Amino acid sequence: MPLGWKTYKRTQKDVDACWTKKYGKSYFGYNLHVGVDKRYKLLRKTVVTNAAVADTTVFEPLLESSNASRDLYFDRGYSTAEREATLKQGGRRVHI
Repeated sequence: MPLGWKTYKRTQKDVDACWTKKYGKSYFGYNLHVGVDKRYKLLRKTVVTNAAVADTTVFEPLLESSNASRDLYFDRGYSTAEREATLKQGGRRVHI
């Protein structure tokens, strides 16, 4: 936030949000990343980031170690060979 901004301007600006472009359209705000329990449809973990953060970079913080299920379901955009190998080594079953 610039130091020269007046108090009234600082109260009207969201300095934590960012711009991003998706499918040619610009968006300003935040992303909500959610880890969901497949069986009970409950939110297990949430992470809020600004809109410029890629969804795939927030994959590891969404993993819940207390989750008894070994199955992980996720979009193919999250899939990398390294990530899959690490998950399988940890005893997880990967479903893309």
